[in-house]
Amino acid sequence: MAQGFLKGTQHQDMEMVGERNFNGLSMCFFFQDFEMDEEGGIIKCKMHDRVHDFAIFLIRGECLTMESSSRIQAFNGRPHHLLLMMHKEDSTAIPTCIYNAESLHTLLIESNRWNFISKIKLLKVFDKLKCLRILKCSNCEIKECPKQIGKLIHLRHLDLSSNWQLKELPETVCHLYNLLILDIIGCYQLKRLPCRMGNLVNLLHLRNEGTSNPNFMPKGMEKLTDLRTLSKFAVTHKGAALNDLGNMNHLHGTLEITGLGIVRDVKEAEKVQLQSRKRLTSLSLQFDANGLPMRQANESSSLVLEALKSPSDLETLSLNGHYSLCACILPSWIVSLTKLKELVIWQFKNVEKLSLMGKLPSLESLRVDGMPKVKNVVIEFLGIEMSLSLSSSSVLAFPNLQRVSFVSLEEWEEWDSGSREIMSSLSSLTIHECLKLKKLPDYILQNTTLQELTISFSSDAVISNLFKEDCRPHISRISNMDVEGEKGTSLLLYLFH
Repeated sequence: MAQGFLKGTQHQDMEMVGERNFNGLSMCFFFQDFEMDEEGGIIKCKMHDRVHDFAIFLIRGECLTMESSSRIQAFNGRPHHLLLMMHKEDSTAIPTCIYNAESLHTLLIESNRWNFISKIKLLKVFDKLKCLRILKCSNCEIKECPKQIGKLIHLRHLDLSSNWQLKELPETVCHLYNLLILDIIGCYQLKRLPCRMGNLVNLLHLRNEGTSNPNFMPKGMEKLTDLRTLSKFAVTHKGAALNDLGNMNHLHGTLEITGLGIVRDVKEAEKVQLQSRKRLTSLSLQFDANGLPMRQANESSSLVLEALKSPSDLETLSLNGHYSLCACILPSWIVSLTKLKELVIWQFKNVEKLSLMGKLPSLESLRVDGMPKVKNVVIEFLGIEMSLSLSSSSVLAFPNLQRVSFVSLEEWEEWDSGSREIMSSLSSLTIHECLKLKKLPDYILQNTTLQELTISFSSDAVISNLFKEDCRPHISRISNMDVEGEKGTSLLLYLFH
């Protein structure tokens, strides 16, 4: 894509064209030894040996790999693509011959964190290699990016990821009008993006997870209407506004929105129309205030949360109230997420009930953390109508739930019990800092799929109930059990009580 080999159409963007071509070549056995992720996507593969040999024959002299310790004075021919392997003993070395390879389209620098590329070395790269389309300087201990990077006007892919000492990008990055991919993952000290980021109208992927500064996102982001990837979007008092996301209709994958605690206008949240982003699979909504006092930040946040209705195909959702939300209930749209596999709910200080989560048929992992007003986890949590009998055997809740964690529910006393078919796939349960919980429900202890039980810094009552005569046959089936009371009371004390 960065080399200009793929052309999008009115109905298909470049990624779709590339995927179609890749699938076609795969069907012809050009590729083999596929490595897949959990979702069935291809992580990497190998060329068939004969295809590889033929490709090497065709591009001889164009693609090279060299080590930083190389004594080569000049290249034979005009290489277009170069992989430079940096070594610990040559921590600052970029061979001189690279600066003379003015026809280079690709420069990939493989480093191992022992290497350091100085500003002077980068200046030479930017001054000499003006035909570059791909530049990868990941993990190279870069502390400062020279403003001369703006000379690389043909650059399509810039990878500066894992340069944790890099504190800012020069404004001249915004002169790279052909840039399609900007990767700054893991640049932890990066203070901000350049102010004129909106000039990069061709940008498709902004990979910026691991950049935590609250004043990170500038104004003008709404101009980046072609963005497919935006790992993190920060709402700030003097920078980007929430409704800037409204024009980014092609976002897919993972999105984290921070600074939502300072959004007071519900209409601003409605304009985002998150539910229309059908290709988003993971969403995190953070209601922090980005430096503002919490009492100012939480006045309208509950309405903003309800207005940020998520797309129905979402697989992972994280909601963090940062103890600033005044909401007393969780958003109603959660129950519409029928494909949701992972749900995390953090720090909602006023929520008293966990409602309707049992109606999420695909949910596999649930974590509830920091809910100081929750006292009872009852039938509303399971998604059971009040009119149904508590002993009804026809009720099915959380059919695919495998992992559950309850953390810091200080006032939680009761977990509704019964004989229904609930959490029938549960394999792991964690309870931490729940000092008033009295006992676990029968459907948990009788669950034959439960393999891991962790209880720590929680009430002695919930633990002592585990070792009553009628419960011991059930817990004996649990292969991995780590149990401590509110003062670190050992499991052994109960076993020999």
